[in-house]
Amino acid sequence: MVALLVIFYSKSSYALRIVSLTPSITKQLISLGFKDNIVGCTSYCPLANDKKSRAQIVGSIMDINVEAIVRLKPDVVFANSLTNIKTVNKLKNLNLRVEIIDYHKSIDDILHSFIKVGQITGMVEEAGKIVDISKNKLEKIKNKYKKYQKTKVFFVLGVNPLFTAPNGTYIDDIISTVNGINIAKKLNFGMVSKEFVLKNDPEVILIMDMGIASQEVIKEFKRYRSITAVKNNRLYTVNADRLGSPTLPDLIDLIDEIGIMVHER
Repeated sequence: MVALLVIFYSKSSYALRIVSLTPSITKQLISLGFKDNIVGCTSYCPLANDKKSRAQIVGSIMDINVEAIVRLKPDVVFANSLTNIKTVNKLKNLNLRVEIIDYHKSIDDILHSFIKVGQITGMVEEAGKIVDISKNKLEKIKNKYKKYQKTKVFFVLGVNPLFTAPNGTYIDDIISTVNGINIAKKLNFGMVSKEFVLKNDPEVILIMDMGIASQEVIKEFKRYRSITAVKNNRLYTVNADRLGSPTLPDLIDLIDEIGIMVHER
């Protein structure tokens, strides 16, 4: 099956028309050299505000305009496991090829999805090289942070309500990779209270950058001087686009940067 895909989709074929309904997949496609082949994307994708891109916006991540996709006559539509199943079925019923990439729950999932995108687009060798380089760098990062004492981390992903990364998420995996202890590791759901944070006393608080909201979170936490992270002024923001739409090879660099925040700053 993979061999057939390689024959059908070649990088040299400008005729390949792609619609991507997931920002991270859009990034992966760009990494593999398919920027000019993406004819449709969501309003959250990196091409949405690129004036040089030929990609047309076909909706948001959750609200997709099926008719707009049909008009673009794509050879393949990339969706993910969180894409509305009704939208996926409509596209399939219209004889469009839809490839679903599972939502990432670990760093390995991100590596595997990159390989899968490479298989679908006929870029198996290129995707494999990027994944191999990423794995090697990842191993070096793990070894780099082994020398540090384990550090308790709280990662803020949303406010009102306060939301974090529980067990079974790639962000939890990132924290473990840099020898951190996710204080939400034992949780199965990400919504927590301030009392939970106070009780678990993180040594570092990382906040996904939400603009003004992030600064409000920092301001709010600074009221609680008993928290070790606050006492030592160890509250840092992490770029939301890089964290929320992970792709290779950038993800590996981001993991290293998070490691520096956790241990070296």
